Amino acid sequence: MYPIINQQQKVIAYFYHHMIIDNSLQQVMGIVLGDIVYGYHNKPVGKLLHGNFRNADGKLLGMIADEHLHLQPSTDEMKHYIVQGWQIVMQVKDHTAMWVKEVSQWHQESITEVLMNHFPIGLALAVD
Repeated sequence: MYPIINQQQKVIAYFYHHMIIDNSLQQVMGIVLGDIVYGYHNKPVGKLLHGNFRNADGKLLGMIADEHLHLQPSTDEMKHYIVQGWQIVMQVKDHTAMWVKEVSQWHQESITEVLMNHFPIGLALAVD
């Protein structure tokens, strides 16, 4: 698992097998297909470029930390994450790459906040 950090260098999520897992909810919030970031909807929310998550305007949403954490989800947790990840994959209908120009500014929201804005209420209960 690779930690995803925000502008304050705080770990806000983990990147594991193309899944963005929120560290406080232990919920898959998004996935990366190619280099496009998707949440629980069929439109991209951003792009993963050079270890940085960016929105469509190129602003930073989060960064993958250089350190690899030797955290390994249990088999049950991994199954849970895979089910959640596939729920996102099944909703993707158009996998068209977007052009994103990298800028040095941070977006006012982090990757988890952006993904949370597209997270359906009650879904976490439905997959448990």
